[in-house]
Amino acid sequence: MNRHLWLLRFDTFTVTLRGDQSIVGRSSYCSVALTHPSVSRVHAAVVRRDGHLEIRDLGSKNGTFVNGAGVGAAPKRLEVGDVLRFGDVTCVLEEGGPNSSRHTSTNRPPASPAELEDTTTLRFPAGKPGGRDG
Repeated sequence: MNRHLWLLRFDTFTVTLRGDQSIVGRSSYCSVALTHPSVSRVHAAVVRRDGHLEIRDLGSKNGTFVNGAGVGAAPKRLEVGDVLRFGDVTCVLEEGGPNSSRHTSTNRPPASPAELEDTTTLRFPAGKPGGRDG
């Protein structure tokens, strides 16, 4: 089955979201691991539902935002072009094809340390938030 692909485009890299759920956070066990101090260990969930994406905050310290508006525990529907912010790390939601990204996400926490090789971990230098505004 050919599924629609969604991309999270950061300033210097892109992550392809695959599967039904991506957990974004600082932990290496997250599907999309962002090693920035403003990102909580388990920060947000991006879920595919009925052909679109939804996002919800998972109790993060510094918040999850869509186009500048805070997102709570209730799911918020996403649209192509939305600007997402996890703490101080910003990206844009884009549509993509099967070869659109160098980095991919497994979209689920790994079940074992051996599976960590399939997880995208993005590291930011100290003092560089990795966001469009920073």
